[in-house]
Amino acid sequence: MAGTAKSYNTSMVELGPGDVWLNVATPGAGARVTIHTDGTPESVANPSAKHLGMTTEGARLIYSPQVQNFTSDEQTAPIISQIGDEELRIEGTSLQILDTALMTYLIAGSTFGSGSGYEQNTVGGKQTLATFSVLYVAPIFADTTKFLVVSIYKAYNAAGWNTPVSRKAMSGVPFNFFGLSISSRAAGDQLGNVWKTVAA
Repeated sequence: MAGTAKSYNTSMVELGPGDVWLNVATPGAGARVTIHTDGTPESVANPSAKHLGMTTEGARLIYSPQVQNFTSDEQTAPIISQIGDEELRIEGTSLQILDTALMTYLIAGSTFGSGSGYEQNTVGGKQTLATFSVLYVAPIFADTTKFLVVSIYKAYNAAGWNTPVSRKAMSGVPFNFFGLSISSRAAGDQLGNVWKTVAA
């Protein structure tokens, strides 16, 4: 009998950087966000896409299932497990804090406005939460013509707005783009998707 082959494959290893995009078009059932050959959201399909810009250390891509275990009196270990809650998030810190239009996405309850000589974000009193789709795209390290993509269909910035300003460090705004379920989509496709492009 033979042993089982190991799978040491550097073409399956990923190194950044990547880009975060906000307010891209939400794909339909079984589909993906349309991206251009350069890895950016295709402009006709995603006319409202907004680039997050520079970050301190890229992004952290997180899917976390919260598992519920059920036991019987006769067994010492769970006999049934199921997903009770699940989270899909993209986290990091944005550096471009002076982009007031971008801050509209990062300050969940804000409203953007501008006039002669100013731009602003006003806050306070809203009960509705503005949501948008989020897309992370990074060239695959072993073949930069292909891309790793994480898409959250509906999200908001759960990190709030907490910006240190100092002479000794660049200011930044944390982001935690937290996915909300779209219950009208099929089970298993209500939060988002993770995919990569491959040779056709």
